[in-house]
Amino acid sequence: MYSAYADSHLGNESAKLGVYDFLPKGENIELLFDSIESIIQKYEIITQQQFDAEYFKQKHNFVGVSEPIMNLFKTVDQVAATNARILISGETGVGKNLLAEAIHQASNRCDKPFVWLDCTTIPENLLESELFGHERGAFTGADKKRLGRLALADKGTLFIDQIDDLSLSLQAKMLRLIETGKFEPIGSNKEQEIDVRIICASLKDLKEQVGEKKFREDLFYRIAQIELFIPPLRHRKEDITFLARHFIRKLCLQYKKPTMEFSSDAKNILLNYNWSGNVRELQFFIERLVIFINKRLIQKSDLELLQISKDKEGMINEILPLREAKQNFEKEYIIKALIANNGKVSAAAEQLQTDRTNLYKKIQFYGVKIEQADG
Repeated sequence: MYSAYADSHLGNESAKLGVYDFLPKGENIELLFDSIESIIQKYEIITQQQFDAEYFKQKHNFVGVSEPIMNLFKTVDQVAATNARILISGETGVGKNLLAEAIHQASNRCDKPFVWLDCTTIPENLLESELFGHERGAFTGADKKRLGRLALADKGTLFIDQIDDLSLSLQAKMLRLIETGKFEPIGSNKEQEIDVRIICASLKDLKEQVGEKKFREDLFYRIAQIELFIPPLRHRKEDITFLARHFIRKLCLQYKKPTMEFSSDAKNILLNYNWSGNVRELQFFIERLVIFINKRLIQKSDLELLQISKDKEGMINEILPLREAKQNFEKEYIIKALIANNGKVSAAAEQLQTDRTNLYKKIQFYGVKIEQADG
């Protein structure tokens, strides 16, 4: 408060109402500037302390504050130290892989490998080799011995994503592996013992798949000793603004930009949006904001990047189909990774945390031209 009345009673009453400083008019104007600067510094310290406190509400990269997520954290604490096999279900983009990794990191296997196999990214005829490995000469093109994901995960955790995509014959081999702790690489007649914890994930309801004879009932009960469900983001709105702030701070640090905040109107837009792509869609959107917006306070008008509008009933909808929007972003993201890694696909795949073969397929699908800079 900057007042012509230098009254101590007025100053005391102002302090009770939350006034940070009381300055009488006529004082050196520099005192006013000093006071404002002090307030800004205090605000930044408080904001950072709040952010640090919020970071306790996560398990590694799996983040949230809603009741369902807090309950998942409790379950992770209970089951992590065991060898119980876990089945994680939920829509695409909710973070099933992050929850699996959080379980691994909280377990006594945390210093051993965490190996991820996404069954949908591997052609069916190569999936068995990818999982169990093969010997040299086992089939055409097998010019050398290759370790499978199982062997790579020895003493650690193997996360099998989209396990419902396994063929019935591979399901039978998985069942034998779980029952005996042994497997045979393709082309080998010698069993190998393995010590690995298996965590699986599925988009589909495996109980329904069992009823339709598409998934083995005996395998289902082996992999689902403990079942965890991650609700979609639209059903836990408390997490939307929390995750948005989490991604904002993380990405501003990555891109060396000042931390941004959302206005009240902007928060309402985020909360009322459907987020059919869940956390992954929110993360991609926040990255676009950080890249294109160059101011500290994000307004409602800035969220036009989200490409949403209101229909006649006032419901928020997307202009672009989600598949098309995600593909456009994925193509741009792959190009950025290739540029950052001098056109080297292996290095880009490592940075993107995806399989090199899968990245090659996406490069071909999107028609991305690979060019390596000189030197």
